[in-house]
Amino acid sequence: MASKLKLQKLIASLNHAVSNSVDFLEKQHVNNLLKYFDKDGNPATSDFQVGDEVMRVPLFCLANHQSLSLKEIELEFSVSLADTEDTESDEDHVHIDLHHVEKKRKMHVKIKMENNGTPEAVNRLNDELIQKIQQIKK
Repeated sequence: MASKLKLQKLIASLNHAVSNSVDFLEKQHVNNLLKYFDKDGNPATSDFQVGDEVMRVPLFCLANHQSLSLKEIELEFSVSLADTEDTESDEDHVHIDLHHVEKKRKMHVKIKMENNGTPEAVNRLNDELIQKIQQIKK
């Protein structure tokens, strides 16, 4: 294993790992939402007796759509800067040493990533379905 690595490559690898995790969670969320609709896009419903009336309510409106998500990730680590004498002339990159930690050449790195929350489309869909709750005459 090489003892030197471009800091940019390490950060890109961490970003890729986070992106893959977010992608997986988003696909899982969409698959869970699709359970509330048939193949033609019609919402699955259930009838509820409310007083003297029966209401047909889309099940989507009754479900919690808060899925697992990565709200915030904070990575914090220290690395040691590599000697650049034996590294190719590469002024645009910072190289780190994976095997030697020297206090005088140590650099502290902190990366913070955030999620923007529930997609607005999910909230709008829920609002539209709530407006279409049907009252069924007995």
